[in-house]
Amino acid sequence: MKDWVKEKLEQIEALYPPEKVEKRRERWRALWEGKPKTDRRPFVCTYYHEPYCPAPDFETRLREGLDEIIVRASIDDDYIPSLFTGCRQSTIPSMFGAEEIFLENNDVTCRKLIKSPADVAALPRHSMAGGTVARMWLDMEEYFLTETEGKLPIHVTDMQGPFDVAGQLWGYEELFVCAYEKPEIYHELIQKLTDAFIDFWNAQKALLGERFVPTHLFAWDWVPEDFGGSMSVDSLAMISKPFYDEFYRPYIEQIAKRLGKLAVHSCGDFSAVVKSLCKTKGIVAVNAGQMSLRSLFDAGMTPDTLAITFTHYEQIDDLFEVCKQFGARVLIGLGWVWNFQKPFAEWDSEDFGRLKAIERHMHQKLSEI
Repeated sequence: MKDWVKEKLEQIEALYPPEKVEKRRERWRALWEGKPKTDRRPFVCTYYHEPYCPAPDFETRLREGLDEIIVRASIDDDYIPSLFTGCRQSTIPSMFGAEEIFLENNDVTCRKLIKSPADVAALPRHSMAGGTVARMWLDMEEYFLTETEGKLPIHVTDMQGPFDVAGQLWGYEELFVCAYEKPEIYHELIQKLTDAFIDFWNAQKALLGERFVPTHLFAWDWVPEDFGGSMSVDSLAMISKPFYDEFYRPYIEQIAKRLGKLAVHSCGDFSAVVKSLCKTKGIVAVNAGQMSLRSLFDAGMTPDTLAITFTHYEQIDDLFEVCKQFGARVLIGLGWVWNFQKPFAEWDSEDFGRLKAIERHMHQKLSEI
């Protein structure tokens, strides 16, 4: 263990004593298991350092992760100290040999491998060998585990589900047309990608053991140790309910069964499939990147499905109203809390006073719902 890692871990241990962390876990377990609240419902503030980015070198990423944990101690939310690697959309495509492409906006995609239905059968078996992005994540997780001597939990990396990997490898329009015109080829492709998703998930789980946190929704959230998994399905906004039920739902249910249970994320407006999502076997939680909690319930969200939210602090009182109106179960990720205008070391009493005011407001409201 490097000296700077040791120093930061000692600071973290002082900031997060075991009894405080366990109390937070109790709140999360009650929420996830649908049990009565302990003293109040939990909440967690969203990121200070941007977690969803192509990862820099391993040491820089670890340093940022440890600093993130230290900053978060400034507010009494329900954060469980943990580390997170990052997100690259090329992760699973790389397991099939797709070349990674870096875009100008710091995003990552891949070069398409499929140009016609005939190319599906020619796809090689997926691999996590050296040179793949998947192997890079495994190496980073092993580095985190070794450098911290297993003192901190480590989240699964952000992974797209099979449908959106297929969209990257081929193109969404071609994929959707194939589903109707050559359904046997569509199913062959999605099954290959489903198996790759599960195998990469299980590789991380085996590597990290009891330090494994089975959620990337979000890098700052916590789930019970026996939770199943999480998956991003960003193309939900592109499809209809009938298409979802026939071509998406069977594979989502398969993944949920193989992982144990599932939390699903999607960006955009996927109102058309919200009801079907909530009826999908194994789905216990839904996160909407752009839809509000109110719009989710207007689209058919059910109270027995946990809503994972990312809410601006100034809009939090409307979220509380929706909770009361619909009896919603909500995992609250509270955004726009930190002062990003100056470094943490330069924060003053006004900055910390604002955090304490937010903290008091959240504690009061969450003890009432």
